[in-house]
Amino acid sequence: MLDKFAEELHEAREKSGITLQQMAMKTRVDIKFLEAIDKGDFTFLPEPYVKAFLKDYAKIIGLDENKIIQKYEAAKKGKPIEEKTEGESEITEKKTAHHKKVQTYDATPQESSSESVSKLKKNVIVNGLIIGSGIFVFILYLIFFKDSDEIVIAEKPIEEVIENNQQRFEEKPVKNIVDDTLFTDSLSLTVLSSDTSWLRIIFDDKNIEEFTLFPNSQKTIKTENNFKITLGNSGVIKFQMNNKPLNYNGKSGSPAYVQINREGLTYLKNPPALEKNE
Repeated sequence: MLDKFAEELHEAREKSGITLQQMAMKTRVDIKFLEAIDKGDFTFLPEPYVKAFLKDYAKIIGLDENKIIQKYEAAKKGKPIEEKTEGESEITEKKTAHHKKVQTYDATPQESSSESVSKLKKNVIVNGLIIGSGIFVFILYLIFFKDSDEIVIAEKPIEEVIENNQQRFEEKPVKNIVDDTLFTDSLSLTVLSSDTSWLRIIFDDKNIEEFTLFPNSQKTIKTENNFKITLGNSGVIKFQMNNKPLNYNGKSGSPAYVQINREGLTYLKNPPALEKNE
């Protein structure tokens, strides 16, 4: 089944017009791994590493990444590769909406001419009262307040005004609310790769991140206490903790498992797993 799966990938790549050399340049995956995929050999690296390559392979030739992984898993178990046919037509009925014209009319009884005249007179009287009240208030203001010598607002001495303005524009020191311990307590790890390698990292036994580093690339990650790392191609990886190199040696083409904390780097015998909270 893996041979048939590889043959389908090969045909899809040739149909898209992309050569293995072009695929290697676009994915930055070593061409020897791509040749192995083309021949149906999927034993060149651990399974997570192979799946990462298959996703990149599918993406470049325009195939669905998730479907390719599903086909790979089915072929690995010796099951037939089934695909849902998309030729099944869906019958959709279009119903014609008949829009009826709705005639609207005003059901409010119309006022008689005598009622309209009476309402108009009332509006005139009300408006006249409002205007008259405003004129009356204005006259009272002219009589009692305009010529008054009472000081309503006391002026401040010029010296006091100058002092207040100086205090207002005087710059006050801003407190630094950033706690330096946030930076000194955190671990900053830089992972450098001379060739393609897949990594799986557990941060403080809480979160997991998986990614692929390509030749001559690097990535910086941070956490509070420790990193637990699974490496696919361990011989091409170097580590730097807070810009200082760590003493680490891996084997090219082989996986490795390490833990890194403030005390340094420790080799692990088994793949690290996320601890379950009880």
